[in-house]
Amino acid sequence: MGDSSTQPSEISDYIKHWGPRNIYLLPLVLIMKKALQVLNTLVEEKVVSDYAIGGEMAAMDQPLSNSNAALPEEYYQKRKSRKVWREMPFEEKVRQVVELQKRAAPIYAARGKIIVPWTLP
Repeated sequence: MGDSSTQPSEISDYIKHWGPRNIYLLPLVLIMKKALQVLNTLVEEKVVSDYAIGGEMAAMDQPLSNSNAALPEEYYQKRKSRKVWREMPFEEKVRQVVELQKRAAPIYAARGKIIVPWTLP
């Protein structure tokens, strides 16, 4: 294609293997092939260590030493509020939605949208 290192035999081998309908993938395949060559060269030249490519686990990938550590309270607040909402009776949920509509009506009115809150019997 535009790369001078692409040999015609590579393209014809690709077409034989994957077929002409998948030719749109050829540039991606060639880029990945070149990236792999560069990465192997960097490893051979010791620019990149073997550990970065799959030797030992990086520090961020290792398991936590204390996996039973307590999580902050903020983590549980969302769950607690959803549980309260789930366990709330339907009538109370409707009342709260109406209250939110009443609070939001002036804000929407200032923006030019008229909101009419529900009326409860």
